[in-house]
Amino acid sequence: MSITSLPVELVCEICGYLQLSELEAVRLTCCKLYRASLDTFADRYFKSIRFMATSEGLRNLEEIAKLEIVRERVQELWMIPAVFEGTDKDHRRSLGDYAVSSKSCQTLRGSELRARYAIYQTMVADNRSLVASEKFSTRLYKCMEKFKKLDTIGLANYTTPFLLDPRQQKIRFLGWRQLREKIDYRFSPRGLDGLTSVGMAHFNSMALLRILQAIRPHQQIRKLHACNYGAIISDFNVPQSQYYSILSILEDLEALHLSISPFGRPLSSDMVYWKHLGRGEPEPGKKSAILNWFNVIINVAPRLKVLEFSHGHHRTHPAKPNPLGELARFVGFTQLRELHLHWINFTSRTLILFLTTAKPTLRTLTLFSVTLDDGKDTAMEDDLHNTSDNSYTLRESPHWKRIWDFFRDELSLQRLSMSKISCDPRPCWISGLGNSSKPRETAEFDAKTAGISFNEWIGRLTPA
Repeated sequence: MSITSLPVELVCEICGYLQLSELEAVRLTCCKLYRASLDTFADRYFKSIRFMATSEGLRNLEEIAKLEIVRERVQELWMIPAVFEGTDKDHRRSLGDYAVSSKSCQTLRGSELRARYAIYQTMVADNRSLVASEKFSTRLYKCMEKFKKLDTIGLANYTTPFLLDPRQQKIRFLGWRQLREKIDYRFSPRGLDGLTSVGMAHFNSMALLRILQAIRPHQQIRKLHACNYGAIISDFNVPQSQYYSILSILEDLEALHLSISPFGRPLSSDMVYWKHLGRGEPEPGKKSAILNWFNVIINVAPRLKVLEFSHGHHRTHPAKPNPLGELARFVGFTQLRELHLHWINFTSRTLILFLTTAKPTLRTLTLFSVTLDDGKDTAMEDDLHNTSDNSYTLRESPHWKRIWDFFRDELSLQRLSMSKISCDPRPCWISGLGNSSKPRETAEFDAKTAGISFNEWIGRLTPA
């Protein structure tokens, strides 16, 4: 029996098992199969869209937003915010890096090489001017209002040399074809450090602000991703008229993924005022207001089901005073099921206080490069003794052992992952894992495969 004679429902079921290249081949076989598999193809590949913040990327987005088959399916919209890490003055590269074509081994010299370098500078300038323009938000708004099912927005950070690598076939985005046609040369790899600079944190913050300004009223955004190996700064200086509208947009968040840079000043050179955590109201008479992401976490915490948070991606600079201690005083989770903490300094007391309201619901916890810095905290002790609902009391024992005892006595975790944890700031190795006699850097528990209860498993661990 020919596949073309099968019912559409069965054709769709079969197509659901095919890879993209296989599905494309089937769809090109004949017009009947093309039409029969159209919904399957659209459901799978139009659900999530990436676009680069360039003139071409935005124009491509505007074009597909006109297509009903696309706009009725889009649920996720991701922006690649920066071209070449937002700068046209990469001092790590020589002009020779722009000389070799990605399509041939021909090396350019002289005026041809300088012309190619000028194209690179033009692309970066286009990206920077677009993100800096408020018209970007206006055009983006007209696209996003057509995506009726949109519930997820985010930044997707990639180095442009990676995106241009002809061996890279996985990441596709609107604006990719024009980028490849204009930037026809191959870069040597440089790693991801350029994505974590202070300059990129400011650039990412501006890009995220443009997305928030473009969300239509009453569009229920459930998930916000502002990390993906890029960071933002903690304070946004926004027009006072937009302050409450942005907060209202974030009220429906159920999943929040944030990486806050520990460095950088507020996202504007305008005069701004400072508000302490827990008191983030605009000041009367001011034309601008500070949107503080720590305050945002406090505001949305009761509705959050998933929180992934990091405070920087590396420890190349001495850690600054961490506002998470203050955040722990105000945050109140009621539905949180997953919590992932990366690159953060806590004290034992603030970490426990931070987790206290999540005790009834928390099922998955990740701690990666979390440092306990108990030598700097005395202010939180009264808070712990004064909290209700059988709050946990810290006594004499190694800092991480105290934390694990709290996990054992107060949490009902189904999954726990700990890696590269440390204490003041010495690495903390973990003993008591299975049959291994050697301490390990990583410990993972999964209730489905562990064969023992979480309480028994965590009770075996000792810091080394």
